[in-house]
Amino acid sequence: MGAIAYLKEQCGWSRGVREVLGKYGVEYEERQIHIAENFQEMVDKTGQENQPCVQLADNL
Repeated sequence: MGAIAYLKEQCGWSRGVREVLGKYGVEYEERQIHIAENFQEMVDKTGQENQPCVQLADNL
C-alpha cells in the first residue's frame, strides 16, 4: 500500500506535508478533505477531524 495524504488545498500545514514528502521522494495519493467522502474517510480511519493526516502503509 502506498501513502495517502489527507490535505487542504490552501493550508500551510498541508503545504509542509507536501514539501516533506517531496523532499524524501515519497509517492503518495493526495485526498482533498473539502470533498465530504475524503473527509469522512479520514475521520473513520483516525477518529479525529484534525488535518493534515498521512497514512504510510498501515500507519497513520
